[in-house]
Parts: sequence; C-alpha cells; structure tokens
Amino acid sequence: MTQCVQGKPFNRLVAEGFEENETKEMIASVLTEEMFYMMKNEEHFDAERYAEKLSLLPGYLKGYDDGDAAPVPEPVRGGPSVGRNEPCPCGSGKKYKKCCGK
Repeated sequence: MTQCVQGKPFNRLVAEGFEENETKEMIASVLTEEMFYMMKNEEHFDAERYAEKLSLLPGYLKGYDDGDAAPVPEPVRGGPSVGRNEPCPCGSGKKYKKCCGK
C-alpha cells in the first residue's frame, strides 16, 4: 500500500515539472511531519491522512519553504568597549575604573 500511496504523487509532481530529487524531498518532508505527529500524539500511522497531505503537494509545503518563518534577530552588540584607564564616557572626567566601571 505504501508503494501505491507514494508512487502516484511522485509521478504527478514529476509530470508537473518538479525534479525527481525535489519531489523526493517534498514527500520525505510530509512523511517526517507525519511521523513527528504520530510520535507526539502517540497515534498509529493513518494512511488516509498521509495520502491527503501528499495529494495537496506542492501547495501543502508552501508555508515551510517560502521563508514565512520569522527572521532570526541579530545579536545585540555594544559599542566599542572602554578601557579601564580611559576617561569615563559619562563625562565626569574621572577614569572609567574609578567612575562607572566599579
């Protein structure tokens, strides 16, 4: 039964113009998601649900591959560090180690 479920979407996607490796990756993504769902919810494999997801390819994966995820924020980097013996940036005229560097 697995061969039947995987064969039709594979042939359909290749006929639509997707490369074989790209098609295999899409099918593997759906299978991986299905396996994660089964383990998370402690359920048995549901061939009908899997076949339904495969029938929705490639549109089923649009949200995953188009960069819709939130961008990774850049780490906050401070300005240039002040040496211990340099004047304090607060403007007091004291050395940093005797003023704000305590």
